[in-house]
Amino acid sequence: MAFTLYIASKFHSRYRLRPIKKHLQSLGFIVRSKWMDPDVNVEISADNDSLGPNIDASIEEAQRDSEEIKKTDIFIIDTIDESNTGGRDVELGMAIFSDCTCFRIGPIRNVFHAMIPSHKSWADMICYLQENFKND
Repeated sequence: MAFTLYIASKFHSRYRLRPIKKHLQSLGFIVRSKWMDPDVNVEISADNDSLGPNIDASIEEAQRDSEEIKKTDIFIIDTIDESNTGGRDVELGMAIFSDCTCFRIGPIRNVFHAMIPSHKSWADMICYLQENFKND
């Protein structure tokens, strides 16, 4: 059984997280997080704002991300970069109520982050996943 992961972070952090997603996939994990893929249209996405210029496309992206979270075993929120849009925190709420196993990498930025077990770095998180969530 391959475990599925969803990584939530600031939209602009996708550049930093793409190699991590690729590494996790090479280890046999299914990493949903389509929002960080290179083919996502940045013209309609939230690079500098919480909404792109096209509200309908933004709604479609939110619906896609929501569906991905519902199908996820392990949810990881990356709080390394500050964000004032709130998207990743909404996703964390969905994950908590979807009974995903949740983890945090980065500082506590609100009271709900304190509820989530944390790892010091992505390297620590990846080692933990390999040791505790073996993929067949």
